[in-house]
Amino acid sequence: EPLIPMYLFKNKKYTVLLVIGFICYFYQNAMNVYAPVGALQVMKASASLTGALQMPRTILTIILPTIAGVWVGKKTANAWKAMVVGTVFVAIPMLMMAFTTPSTSIILYFAALTITGIAESFRAVSITPSAQSALEPHDMGVGTSLVNFANSLAQTISAAVFAVAYNACTASDPTNTTLIKNGVNAVFVVAAVVTVAGFILVVTVIRPLMDEK
Repeated sequence: EPLIPMYLFKNKKYTVLLVIGFICYFYQNAMNVYAPVGALQVMKASASLTGALQMPRTILTIILPTIAGVWVGKKTANAWKAMVVGTVFVAIPMLMMAFTTPSTSIILYFAALTITGIAESFRAVSITPSAQSALEPHDMGVGTSLVNFANSLAQTISAAVFAVAYNACTASDPTNTTLIKNGVNAVFVVAAVVTVAGFILVVTVIRPLMDEK
Protein backbone atom coordinates (compact mmCIF):
# COMPACT_ATOMS: atom_id res chain seq x y z
CA GLU A 1 0.00 0.00 0.00
CA PRO A 2 1.45 3.40 -0.94
CA LEU A 3 1.90 5.94 1.82
CA ILE A 4 -0.14 8.42 -0.24
CA PRO A 5 -2.80 6.81 -2.48
CA MET A 6 -2.21 8.31 -5.92
CA TYR A 7 -5.91 8.16 -6.77
CA LEU A 8 -6.42 11.12 -4.44
CA PHE A 9 -4.91 13.33 -7.14
CA LYS A 10 -7.63 12.26 -9.57
CA ASN A 11 -10.05 14.18 -7.37
CA LYS A 12 -10.07 17.59 -9.08
CA LYS A 13 -11.58 19.53 -6.22
CA TYR A 14 -9.22 18.06 -3.64
CA THR A 15 -6.13 18.59 -5.83
CA VAL A 16 -6.97 22.22 -6.57
CA LEU A 17 -7.60 22.83 -2.86
CA LEU A 18 -4.14 21.44 -2.13
CA VAL A 19 -2.67 23.98 -4.54
CA ILE A 20 -4.72 26.82 -3.06
CA GLY A 21 -3.66 25.85 0.44
CA PHE A 22 -0.05 25.87 -0.74
CA ILE A 23 -0.53 29.34 -2.23
CA CYS A 24 -2.24 30.71 0.88
CA TYR A 25 0.84 29.82 2.94
CA PHE A 26 3.35 31.00 0.37
CA TYR A 27 3.39 34.65 1.45
CA GLN A 28 4.18 33.95 5.11
CA ASN A 29 7.92 33.76 4.60
CA ALA A 30 7.81 37.22 3.01
CA MET A 31 5.87 38.49 6.00
CA ASN A 32 8.06 36.85 8.63
CA VAL A 33 11.48 37.51 7.10
CA TYR A 34 11.37 40.41 4.65
CA ALA A 35 8.87 42.74 6.34
CA PRO A 36 11.33 43.15 9.27
CA VAL A 37 14.15 43.71 6.77
CA GLY A 38 12.15 46.45 5.08
CA ALA A 39 11.26 48.07 8.39
CA LEU A 40 14.75 47.92 9.90
CA GLN A 41 17.04 48.47 6.94
CA VAL A 42 14.96 50.55 4.55
CA MET A 43 12.63 52.59 6.78
CA LYS A 44 15.14 52.59 9.66
CA ALA A 45 12.41 51.82 12.18
CA SER A 46 13.38 50.89 15.71
CA ALA A 47 13.83 47.26 16.73
CA SER A 48 10.93 47.52 19.18
CA LEU A 49 8.53 48.74 16.49
CA THR A 50 9.74 46.10 14.08
CA GLY A 51 9.28 43.39 16.67
CA ALA A 52 5.68 44.47 17.22
CA LEU A 53 4.70 44.39 13.55
CA GLN A 54 2.69 41.19 13.84
CA MET A 55 1.06 41.90 17.19
CA PRO A 56 -2.24 43.28 15.78
CA ARG A 57 -2.34 40.41 13.28
CA THR A 58 -1.85 37.87 16.06
CA ILE A 59 -4.66 39.34 18.16
CA LEU A 60 -6.95 39.29 15.13
CA THR A 61 -6.19 35.66 14.31
CA ILE A 62 -7.16 34.68 17.85
CA ILE A 63 -10.58 36.32 17.68
CA LEU A 64 -11.71 36.32 14.05
CA PRO A 65 -11.60 32.58 13.11
CA THR A 66 -14.53 31.84 15.43
CA ILE A 67 -16.68 34.44 13.70
CA ALA A 68 -15.49 33.35 10.25
CA GLY A 69 -16.15 29.72 11.10
CA VAL A 70 -19.74 30.40 12.09
CA TRP A 71 -20.31 32.27 8.81
CA VAL A 72 -18.71 29.56 6.65
CA GLY A 73 -20.69 26.87 8.44
CA LYS A 74 -24.03 28.43 7.52
CA LYS A 75 -23.72 27.70 3.80
CA THR A 76 -21.42 25.55 1.66
CA ALA A 77 -20.96 28.34 -0.89
CA ASN A 78 -19.52 30.56 1.83
CA ALA A 79 -16.39 28.39 1.80
CA TRP A 80 -15.23 29.61 -1.61
CA LYS A 81 -16.06 33.18 -0.60
CA ALA A 82 -13.84 32.71 2.46
CA MET A 83 -11.06 31.53 0.14
CA VAL A 84 -11.50 34.69 -1.92
CA VAL A 85 -10.97 36.69 1.28
CA GLY A 86 -7.99 34.45 2.10
CA THR A 87 -6.28 35.33 -1.18
CA VAL A 88 -7.38 38.91 -1.90
CA PHE A 89 -6.55 40.03 1.64
CA VAL A 90 -3.02 38.75 1.13
CA ALA A 91 -2.44 40.06 -2.40
CA ILE A 92 -3.46 43.60 -1.45
CA PRO A 93 -1.14 43.91 1.59
CA MET A 94 1.76 42.41 -0.38
CA LEU A 95 1.23 45.03 -3.09
CA MET A 96 0.99 47.73 -0.43
CA MET A 97 4.43 46.76 0.86
CA ALA A 98 5.89 46.29 -2.63
CA PHE A 99 6.52 50.04 -2.87
CA THR A 100 8.60 50.41 0.27
CA THR A 101 10.93 53.42 0.36
CA PRO A 102 12.91 55.11 3.14
CA SER A 103 10.03 57.57 3.52
CA THR A 104 7.36 54.88 3.92
CA SER A 105 5.56 55.00 7.26
CA ILE A 106 5.83 51.97 9.52
CA ILE A 107 2.05 52.31 9.96
CA LEU A 108 1.69 50.95 6.42
CA TYR A 109 3.38 47.71 7.46
CA PHE A 110 1.24 47.44 10.58
CA ALA A 111 -1.91 47.90 8.49
CA ALA A 112 -0.78 45.48 5.79
CA LEU A 113 0.12 42.70 8.20
CA THR A 114 -3.11 43.20 10.13
CA ILE A 115 -5.07 42.73 6.90
CA THR A 116 -3.26 39.42 6.33
CA GLY A 117 -4.67 38.37 9.70
CA ILE A 118 -8.16 38.61 8.18
CA ALA A 119 -7.01 36.43 5.29
CA GLU A 120 -5.46 33.87 7.63
CA SER A 121 -8.62 33.66 9.72
CA PHE A 122 -10.82 32.91 6.71
CA ARG A 123 -8.26 30.52 5.21
CA ALA A 124 -8.16 28.51 8.42
CA VAL A 125 -11.88 27.75 8.39
CA SER A 126 -12.35 27.11 4.67
CA ILE A 127 -9.58 25.24 2.85
CA THR A 128 -8.94 22.23 5.08
CA PRO A 129 -12.65 21.58 5.82
CA SER A 130 -13.45 21.90 2.10
CA ALA A 131 -10.66 19.48 1.22
CA GLN A 132 -11.96 17.02 3.82
CA SER A 133 -15.47 17.25 2.39
CA ALA A 134 -14.09 16.12 -0.97
CA LEU A 135 -12.63 12.92 0.54
CA GLU A 136 -14.09 9.51 1.22
CA PRO A 137 -14.16 8.62 4.94
CA HIS A 138 -11.35 6.05 4.59
CA ASP A 139 -9.11 8.70 3.00
CA MET A 140 -9.72 11.35 5.65
CA GLY A 141 -6.55 10.75 7.66
CA VAL A 142 -4.01 10.69 4.84
CA GLY A 143 -5.90 13.38 2.90
CA THR A 144 -5.82 15.80 5.83
CA SER A 145 -2.15 15.05 6.45
CA LEU A 146 -1.40 15.82 2.82
CA VAL A 147 -3.09 19.20 3.13
CA ASN A 148 -0.91 20.00 6.14
CA PHE A 149 2.16 18.78 4.27
CA ALA A 150 1.37 21.08 1.32
CA ASN A 151 1.10 24.00 3.72
CA SER A 152 4.50 23.21 5.27
CA LEU A 153 6.04 22.65 1.85
CA ALA A 154 4.90 26.11 0.78
CA GLN A 155 7.05 27.76 3.42
CA THR A 156 10.11 25.74 2.42
CA ILE A 157 9.76 26.47 -1.30
CA SER A 158 8.82 30.11 -0.77
CA ALA A 159 11.96 30.65 1.32
CA ALA A 160 14.06 29.59 -1.66
CA VAL A 161 12.04 31.59 -4.19
CA PHE A 162 12.10 34.76 -2.11
CA ALA A 163 15.82 34.38 -1.45
CA VAL A 164 16.47 34.23 -5.20
CA ALA A 165 14.33 37.34 -5.79
CA TYR A 166 16.02 39.24 -2.96
CA ASN A 167 19.57 38.18 -3.79
CA ALA A 168 19.09 39.03 -7.46
CA CYS A 169 18.61 42.64 -6.42
CA THR A 170 21.22 42.88 -3.66
CA ALA A 171 24.06 40.62 -4.84
CA SER A 172 26.30 43.48 -5.99
CA ASP A 173 26.20 45.23 -2.58
CA PRO A 174 24.15 43.60 0.21
CA THR A 175 24.57 46.67 2.44
CA ASN A 176 23.28 49.25 -0.03
CA THR A 177 19.92 50.61 1.17
CA THR A 178 18.61 51.18 -2.34
CA LEU A 179 19.41 47.61 -3.36
CA ILE A 180 17.87 46.27 -0.15
CA LYS A 181 14.74 48.29 -0.92
CA ASN A 182 14.61 46.78 -4.41
CA GLY A 183 15.10 43.29 -3.00
CA VAL A 184 12.35 43.64 -0.41
CA ASN A 185 9.96 45.07 -2.98
CA ALA A 186 10.75 42.23 -5.39
CA VAL A 187 9.88 39.69 -2.70
CA PHE A 188 6.52 41.31 -2.03
CA VAL A 189 5.73 41.48 -5.77
CA VAL A 190 6.41 37.75 -6.11
CA ALA A 191 4.21 37.02 -3.09
CA ALA A 192 1.40 39.12 -4.54
CA VAL A 193 1.58 37.46 -7.97
CA VAL A 194 1.49 33.95 -6.48
CA THR A 195 -1.49 34.86 -4.30
CA VAL A 196 -3.38 36.34 -7.25
CA ALA A 197 -2.92 32.97 -8.96
CA GLY A 198 -4.65 31.40 -5.95
CA PHE A 199 -7.54 33.85 -6.26
CA ILE A 200 -7.96 32.92 -9.93
CA LEU A 201 -8.08 29.21 -9.05
CA VAL A 202 -10.74 29.85 -6.41
CA VAL A 203 -12.97 31.82 -8.77
CA THR A 204 -12.52 29.71 -11.90
CA VAL A 205 -12.35 26.18 -10.45
CA ILE A 206 -13.53 25.95 -6.83
CA ARG A 207 -16.48 28.31 -7.12
CA PRO A 208 -18.18 26.36 -9.95
CA LEU A 209 -17.61 23.06 -8.16
CA MET A 210 -19.12 24.33 -4.91
CA ASP A 211 -22.00 26.12 -6.58
CA GLU A 212 -22.80 22.95 -8.49
CA LYS A 213 -22.82 20.95 -5.28
